[in-house]
Amino acid sequence: MEKEAFMPRLKPAPGYVTAGEAVEMLNISDSTLSTYVKNGWLKRYGPPERKHKFYKQSEIRALIASRNTFDEYQEWIPATLSVATPEDVTAIADIDEKTFNAKEKDAEPRETYINWIRETYLSWMNKNPESFFVLRNKQDKVVGFAALLPMKKNTMSRFIKGEIRMRDISPDDVELFEPEKPLHLYVIALCIDPLYRATMKHKYGAGMIRGLFAFLLDLAQRGVEIETITARNQKNKPDGKKLLQKMGIPQLRSPDPEKYLFSVKVADSGYPDLIEYSNTLAEWKQKHLVTE
Repeated sequence: MEKEAFMPRLKPAPGYVTAGEAVEMLNISDSTLSTYVKNGWLKRYGPPERKHKFYKQSEIRALIASRNTFDEYQEWIPATLSVATPEDVTAIADIDEKTFNAKEKDAEPRETYINWIRETYLSWMNKNPESFFVLRNKQDKVVGFAALLPMKKNTMSRFIKGEIRMRDISPDDVELFEPEKPLHLYVIALCIDPLYRATMKHKYGAGMIRGLFAFLLDLAQRGVEIETITARNQKNKPDGKKLLQKMGIPQLRSPDPEKYLFSVKVADSGYPDLIEYSNTLAEWKQKHLVTE
């Protein structure tokens, strides 16, 4: 124990900050920072044997960005977004079915729908393990999920035009989040469990958007270039439309009269969160790419 007291403090790795720097960035007190960690709004990183931990800059900046996106902090809702695992697919499929199938006039049998969703999502997840995210509450229950699929441009174009269905998208059509390769990101789903009331769904949605923005900043810090972000939303599902608008993705004319179409060329976007992503990516390129 005495040796521990005299061990020099570690310096944060690139992309991380100390507790003091986190407090300064967030303009909060030390005790409030501890509350954020206790409720799962921020995570501490570092060796378990070390008392002093670090904080991810991307997560802090996403927390700050929520002020601009939602006009106020929503951190008092204890929910955390994390990359989904294959074990989460059952909960994801259940929320998906309740959101997109259960109340439709041409609804498929619940078991049939869930089986093909589980099979399709697992095949994509196995190709790109970072394509699905789950939102968990303080009791560790999955209350929502997001699916962001980097897709081949031609496949995405055919999908938007209705030439192929979602179940026709194979793992071969899915890209990996790799640097120096412009990607086209399709938002398959942004779902909060429909069992929750509108007010709670809005607050959980705030946590989801904040977590996704932190992920985008992480991608930028890894040199992963997202060229476009595209999504469609059924006109009878207003929640998805609101979340897409909160992400700063403008609405375009849709070739499908039953769906809204949203798309943005990230580098041209004037939305603050996407500007920060572009600036972070530019910093990475300046450090890592050698120009002749």
